[in-house]
Parts: sequence; structure tokens; C-alpha cells
Amino acid sequence: MASIERTAYPRFKRYYTVNELDKIYTPTRIEIAFALKVTAGEENYFNLLVLLKVFQRLGYFPQITDIPLAIINQIRTVLDLQEDRSFSYQYPSTLSRHKKAIRSYLQVSPFNQKGKALITAVITESALRMDNPADLINVAIEEVVKERYELPGFNTLDRLVNHLRKEVNQRIFSQVISQLNPEDIQRLKDLLDNYAAVERSPYNDLKKLPQKSSRNHLNDLIVHLTWLETLGEIAPYLQGLTRAKIKHFTYKLQQ
Repeated sequence: MASIERTAYPRFKRYYTVNELDKIYTPTRIEIAFALKVTAGEENYFNLLVLLKVFQRLGYFPQITDIPLAIINQIRTVLDLQEDRSFSYQYPSTLSRHKKAIRSYLQVSPFNQKGKALITAVITESALRMDNPADLINVAIEEVVKERYELPGFNTLDRLVNHLRKEVNQRIFSQVISQLNPEDIQRLKDLLDNYAAVERSPYNDLKKLPQKSSRNHLNDLIVHLTWLETLGEIAPYLQGLTRAKIKHFTYKLQQ
């Protein structure tokens, strides 16, 4: 699972400065007019504006209980409401109506199968060039925002990226394997056979890293390089792969 901190997925901050609250979470006159037009009563008016400002920043509707009190207090103060005016939704149907009104006002579509198809295409294409799950999630986020869809949950994006990334990598593996002749395949299998005297295979030697600079180690390195050259040239099999993909596969082999 990718770490959300390594992605551009929008989240609430732990702390907001007065300037941030004023700049980001102050409803405009047009937004206030919109809220007054589509709601009845002070409670609904207040609730909708909190949801609107939060959605504008995040691109999705968070859990009501996750909205920081600092943001709620900021909007309550700007609207000149009583301090005891709470932010809560007693009826799910009201919350649903408010979400629908906000999407319409901002001209944003709920994430659906069409939206999923769009990011599936862009993730699949991007996975041919990059491999870091966080980078692929960021590509998906950019596409969702560009196409004016509501952001899906982070776990939804993470699962989709992992699934598509595995599919793309498997196709790459199959493409490389299809180019190998029987002799190449046998040579690779031989790398996995342990030496007779020790529980160690040539594959372990293949992953061996250079040691500190010394004459003896330099001689060992020359012997190792000569052996590697006997395995044949692999560049033709990797044509079309980006350096990022090759670097990732190499890292996995070294683990």
C-alpha cells in the first residue's frame, strides 16, 4: 500500500494559521447567496457552506466528524452565527441533497464507472514509464481533477493502481520471456541451481555488490565482470523499457 503522505492526495492539515483559515475557508458573497438559495433555515445554510468550502479544498466529501473544528469555527464566525450553532447532519437525506447541490454548483461529477475508465487508461499508460505507486496515484489524481470528477477514496485509488501496475508489469515480463530461446531460458534456470559445495547459487553471485577499493577486490571485480559477460547481452530484450522501470526491476532482484 502506498503511503498517503508520499502522494498529492488532499488531506486536512493538523494545524491552520489564521491567514490560511481566512484565505481558504472564508465563503464569498456569491457562495453565501448560493447557500441561501438552496437551503432553508440557519442550520442547513451553515452546514452547506462548511461542506462547500471543504470540498473546494479537498475535491471530495470527508467524513463529517473528520472536519477540523478550526474550519467550522472560522466559517461560523464569518457568517456571524451564534457560538452554539453546531455543525452536524441529523438526516442522511439532507446531507445527500447538499452534496448533490454542491456538485452541481461546482460542475463536478461524482466518481463513477466512466471516471474509473478514464483513470484506468491513464494509469495503464503511465505504468509503462514509471513504477512508483505514489507517482501513479498522483497521475490518477491529476486526471480526475482535470476531468472534473469528485476524487474517490485514497484506498480505492491505491487498490486500482496496484492492480493495474501488476498487470502492466506482468505484460512486460511476458514480452521479455517471449523473446528468449530455449538456450537463454536454460541459462537463466542454471543461475538458480546451488553450487555443489555450498548453499549458494550463481544467482546470488549475480546480485553481488562491489566491495571497497583494493587491488584484490579489483581483481575479483574483473573476474566477476568476465563471468557476467558470458551471460550474453540483455539490452535487446529490454528495448522499449524506461530507465525507471529497469531500475525498479533491478532493485527487486537485489532484495
